Amino acid sequence: MAFKDIADRDTEQKFRQKEYADSARRAKPTTLAPGDRVLIQAPRKNKLSPRFDPDPFVVVGSPSPSEVTLRRGKSELRRSISAVQPIQTPTIAAGDAAQSSGEEAGASALVDVASSPTEREDSSPPGDASASSPAAPNIVRSRSGREVRPPVRLDL
Repeated sequence: MAFKDIADRDTEQKFRQKEYADSARRAKPTTLAPGDRVLIQAPRKNKLSPRFDPDPFVVVGSPSPSEVTLRRGKSELRRSISAVQPIQTPTIAAGDAAQSSGEEAGASALVDVASSPTEREDSSPPGDASASSPAAPNIVRSRSGREVRPPVRLDL
C-alpha cells in the first residue's frame, strides 16, 4: 500500500465518522447570509429574563464557518453561530398577494381563533359536509388547519 492510498482511506473514514456524528447530534447546516437579521443571546440575570436581546442585528460577514460578524448602528460584534438566532419573517404566497392587493398584506389570510364564533364567517373549504350541517354552522379552521368548533350545549 502506498502512502496516497492510506491517506485517501483515512480521509474517507473521517468523512463517514463526521456524517455519523452529525446525524446523531441532529446537526443542521447554517444558512446565514450577509444582510440577514438576527438576535443574539443575552446574559441571563434570572430565569424570567429573555434569552435573546430583543433588538436585532444585521449579519455583515462570516470570517469562519462557525462565526458571524454582526452590526447594529455603529457597533460591530463577532459571535459564534450557536449564540445567534435568525429572525423569521412572514412570507405571503404569490396567490395571497394577488388576492389581497389593495387590502392590508396578509390580513385576510389570517384566521382569528380568539374571537367569538358568531363574529366570524365560515372559512371552511367549499364542499365540506360538516360546514353545511345545521348543528355546527360556525366551524373555523386555524392556521394549522385544525377545525375549531364552538361547544355543543343542551337547551334545557
